[in-house]
Amino acid sequence: MSKSSSYQHLREYQKQGSKVENNVGGEKQFWKVIAIKKDPRNFWIPTEDCPYLDNRYPLERVRYAVEQGNLIVAQKKLGPFHYELWATEPKLKV
Repeated sequence: MSKSSSYQHLREYQKQGSKVENNVGGEKQFWKVIAIKKDPRNFWIPTEDCPYLDNRYPLERVRYAVEQGNLIVAQKKLGPFHYELWATEPKLKV
């Protein structure tokens, strides 16, 4: 019984994926707090760890980077109306 071509493509993809993971395997993925929000009426305040802090609108650049796939962002709730915005770079870039 012969294997289908789609199965062979899947096996090749899995082999290539494991090679990429081996290259990146030594690096750890670090999350940084890039902005905080303490009041529902206030805006997000960028921190020193924000990668686009030197830009005029740093959080707009962060959103654009997320849309392009260059950044992963998560929001963490610390208390009532107190949030942190966390960001990291993806392990595999498309």
